Amino acid sequence: GVGMLGPAGFLLLAAAADSVDAAVVCFTAGLGLSALTLGGVSVNHLDVAPRNPGLVFGMGNTAGTFGGFVSVGLCGAIQEYT
Repeated sequence: GVGMLGPAGFLLLAAAADSVDAAVVCFTAGLGLSALTLGGVSVNHLDVAPRNPGLVFGMGNTAGTFGGFVSVGLCGAIQEYT
C-alpha cells in the first residue's frame, strides 16, 4: 500500500502544487516512499535464481524496455493509419 499508493498521492499533489518548491517536495516524498517497494521486488530475483539474480533482473528489465520501445512505434503506426 504505502510504497505504491503513497507515490501516486504525492504525484497528484505535485500536479496541483502552487509553487516549484512544493512540487519538488512532493516528488521527493513520492520517490522516498517508492523505495519501500524495492525490497519486495528485488528479492524475487534471488528466489528465482539464487546464483544469477543479476542476469534474471537484467532479462526482466530488457523485456520491459523492449515492450515499451515496440509499443511506441505500434501506437504511432495505428495513429497514422486511423
